[in-house]
Amino acid sequence: MPTDEVLETSDVPVPVRAIILLSSMMTVMAGAIVAPALPEIQKHFADHASSQLLTRLIITTPALAIAIIAPLSGFLVDLFGRKRLLISSLILYAIAGTSGVWLESLETILVGRLVLGVAIAGVMTSATTLVGDLFAGEPRSKFLGLQSAFMSISGVLFLPLGGALTELSWHGPFIIYVLSIPIAVLAWLKLREPNRENSINTKSQEPFPIVSVALICLTIHVLSIALYVYVVQWSFLAREVFKASSFQLSWVGALMMVASAGVGLTFSKFAAPARLWVIYAISFLLMGVGYVMIALAPTLWLAIPGLIVAGLGSGLFMPNSSLEVMARVSPATRGRAIGLLTASIFAGHFLSPLVTQPIVKSQGVAAAFVWWGVALTIVGTLIALAALIDRHARVSSGRLLQP
Repeated sequence: MPTDEVLETSDVPVPVRAIILLSSMMTVMAGAIVAPALPEIQKHFADHASSQLLTRLIITTPALAIAIIAPLSGFLVDLFGRKRLLISSLILYAIAGTSGVWLESLETILVGRLVLGVAIAGVMTSATTLVGDLFAGEPRSKFLGLQSAFMSISGVLFLPLGGALTELSWHGPFIIYVLSIPIAVLAWLKLREPNRENSINTKSQEPFPIVSVALICLTIHVLSIALYVYVVQWSFLAREVFKASSFQLSWVGALMMVASAGVGLTFSKFAAPARLWVIYAISFLLMGVGYVMIALAPTLWLAIPGLIVAGLGSGLFMPNSSLEVMARVSPATRGRAIGLLTASIFAGHFLSPLVTQPIVKSQGVAAAFVWWGVALTIVGTLIALAALIDRHARVSSGRLLQP
């Protein structure tokens, strides 16, 4: 196991914790703030031949840039440090995000979203790497759970806000991206670069565990595709099937993020004794069952239990993945590992509408939730069975359980 040299938990100042948590919120806000506006944007560009697909790509285009850039961001954050990359990325985030306020074509909006993805890659990689630098052991799992909760809370806050601003104009939600500037100023004033001299000296001594990291990245990639079925398609389901307004669909949809945040806040209580794949199995099962409940609900209000169940599952896999990757790599290569994890997550976000849209086009948006729900439930069941068989084999052979 790699050796970490970190600050004592009590030595991490409150402003530094706030910088990491608020920066992490920006990554989820990037999609949540404009999601309620998608139906209005599609309506505005109804004459465009590809408006149905391109409108959905407004949410997921940043993910394409993140998937490409995040490994490079991980390399840069190890080479040049966390603070510089975080501040510059937050500034770029504001510039690219607010471009949607004045742009008037789907193509140029998508270009702005690509640049936004470059910024998010830097923000996500540097912020999560800082968690590994500053915390270890149970405090690390607690803070990762808190980070996941804050990311979910951003959906709770910004989905309704985006819905309210959409009632004024489809351009309205894009102005909220300017909130990254105060965070950048706070980081410039209060954030100190962690001392990584000893970690860098151990670089050649710690082999990079490519197989275990790759397996975790593949699993979170699939779960990320599934999560963005909700992020991208919920607005259309609520409008087309439940006849909800922008404000209704946004605050009801935010309940999934509330459930996700609740799980994040309690993650450390069951992360330590539970194995990696047990938590993954629970994530798959809860999201799968929740999606089926959402699709079969006859009214908007009866979709709420499904949203909550799916939210409970989605709140588990992010801190679970980050915690396990950090435990497997040395501090000197932590940024690169987090970069690969970030790329896997956002590659899933980008692919989600491309994979799901054929189902939506041929069978409707509700069918997409059903198909994904069934698939997730099957995969979760298989993982759970494999974990139980493996546990029984290890106990029978007298070996200690390993994640």
